Order: sequence, then C-alpha cells, then structure tokens
Amino acid sequence: MTFSAQVNELGKPVFSNPNAWHMACQILKGQRVTVTIKKWRANRSKAQQGYYHGVVIETLRQELGYTQEEMLLTIKVQFPSYFRRWREHIAKTGLRKEIPYIRSHNDLTTLEQERLNEEILAWAATDLGIDIPLPNEVPLEDL
Repeated sequence: MTFSAQVNELGKPVFSNPNAWHMACQILKGQRVTVTIKKWRANRSKAQQGYYHGVVIETLRQELGYTQEEMLLTIKVQFPSYFRRWREHIAKTGLRKEIPYIRSHNDLTTLEQERLNEEILAWAATDLGIDIPLPNEVPLEDL
C-alpha cells in the first residue's frame, strides 16, 4: 500500500487520504509492518508513457525485428545511466557492499523520460538510420 502525504512544519505527515491510512492501520493492527518514507517526485505522465511505448519502442521494434521485451531490454543496455542504480547490502558478516540493480521504466521522472526520449531519437537517427516521429507529430488518440 502506498499513501501520499505532506510533512507539516512540526515534522508530522498530513495524509492526502487519511481515511485510507487509518483503515490500513486498522487492518494491520497488532502486526509488524515496514514503513518507507521518500521524497515525492513526479513520475512520467500517461502521455509520455504512451509515446514511449506506442511510438518510440514500437517504431524501433518494428524496424529492428525485436519483440517489445527485447527492445525494452536493449534500451536499458544502450542507456544504462537511466536504469542502473546501486543499493547497499549488509551481509550476515556485517560487511556493507553496494550491489547494482536495474530499475523499471515506470520509475523514471517526467524529466528523465523526456531526456531519455531525446537520446533515443538521436541514437536511432544517427546510428540506426531510423526516424522516430516527435510527440507533436503523433495524434494524441494514437498514444
């Protein structure tokens, strides 16, 4: 379950849907839970997501003869700075180690998605000779 909130000047969360928060707490009453707090950020928009999958990935996939999954993985390999992250792992011995993981396309912010799209379009045009339509060249209903 995920709940959004704003931390007030006293350092306390003010939930956007306090009833849902309280209901979840009632359901889990007496159980151990994990609560994670992270700074809110805008994820990519539905229009960006539609353009990325419906135009960028689809155009490349058709031109290169890949499946959608193969094309998504190819993008992650070609543009690792957007997807490769590090997570700290503490071994049973107490040793701390950074291990890599690959994050999902869905975790990109609107700005990251915009930059990734620009880089993919440039790569496709210069290295592959594939022209991908810009977002304003595609009817919104097609996304």
